Amino acid sequence: MRIGKFNLGKVYFVTVERGEDLLAVMQKAVEELKIRQGVVLCGIGVQEGCNLYEVISMDTPPQKHWEKMGGAVELVAVNGNIIEGAIHMHAVVSTDKGVWAGHVEPGNKSYITLQMIIAELDGDTIVRKPNPAGGQVIDFE
Repeated sequence: MRIGKFNLGKVYFVTVERGEDLLAVMQKAVEELKIRQGVVLCGIGVQEGCNLYEVISMDTPPQKHWEKMGGAVELVAVNGNIIEGAIHMHAVVSTDKGVWAGHVEPGNKSYITLQMIIAELDGDTIVRKPNPAGGQVIDFE
């Protein structure tokens, strides 16, 4: 187990305008605001299409299932983290065909607006380190 200690810093409300890509806008906001570490607290809205993936195996590296769709997609919830200035988000979306969840990839375009809330974290430094079992481990300094 690894535990870091933080205080919530400034909180920002980011609006993703019609036609803008959710991931690209959020990464740009993080860069413009100079956020090195933080959290994606929530997000809601309606998207034009959806591009998510979920891990579907215990292999190393794991197999992924991609869910790509067009049309109106309701962004029900999104959360994530900001580590070393890079944003990582997961989302839950729905349509009249069902509900999907997964890792947010490029291709999630705002239909009307998407409303996102992010916050800076002050305290320990969050770092990514190589994991001997594959991938990365999140640690604190």
